[in-house]
Amino acid sequence: MSLNSPASFPSLPAEHLLALRRTALQTMQMLLEGDMPIRCYLSGSVASGDVNEYSDINIQVFADSAKELEIFLLNRGLRCRHKTPRSQLAEAVIVLETDIADINLVIYPPNLERVNMPPREGQERQRLKPTALARMVGESELALSTSNDPAAK
Repeated sequence: MSLNSPASFPSLPAEHLLALRRTALQTMQMLLEGDMPIRCYLSGSVASGDVNEYSDINIQVFADSAKELEIFLLNRGLRCRHKTPRSQLAEAVIVLETDIADINLVIYPPNLERVNMPPREGQERQRLKPTALARMVGESELALSTSNDPAAK
């Protein structure tokens, strides 16, 4: 499975956000495919919609073992590297590189899934389940196709 998106950034902010969200959804769906589905949530600027050309994709992952997750990714032919977690609650951060943005898989112990994460810069952190993200992507695709269709105007 390839996580590569188009190499160039889409020209419109809405299209860029949609491309980031599609990449995030594809990654989250891959995590759910395994023998033991991994619970995950989209967070950060891609979840909130406040993105720019430098935004990366942050996915909170609640797994028993960061090593098992890394093996899961390597078995799918994905190159990954480690990054130092910014949160003391995180066990590890595994970074997947794609053409559109880095994907930070921030791994937490399963017992923290229901814990409200501390606010960052005074704002509550939004988290999206894969089902909510899929709904948002579908709505965005419909809105963009309608806005780009001259017959719909």
